[in-house]
Amino acid sequence: MRFFIYNSTGNLQLILTKAYSARVTEELGKYDAFTADVPVNSITLDAIIGGYYVGVPIKDTNSFKLFKLERPSVGPDAITLTGIDAAAYDLKTQGAVT
Repeated sequence: MRFFIYNSTGNLQLILTKAYSARVTEELGKYDAFTADVPVNSITLDAIIGGYYVGVPIKDTNSFKLFKLERPSVGPDAITLTGIDAAAYDLKTQGAVT
């Protein structure tokens, strides 16, 4: 599985090709969420810290979904990424949804 890390202007920063685990959670009435644990290395860490969005493939629909990255959690062996649906996040920050 590949994940695409983008900066705040939408430029691709990194393509992650390895993950220990990854999950997209879709619940009716809530924002879709993304979590993944990826291996730690200096290139990955720098790109993720500077990342703003992550593009994630959705297997069932053969498409991608964009998530707003939250602050990553860095452990000794893995970086835990979390994010919420980017469209919902953008609408919330603009006051369109609560």
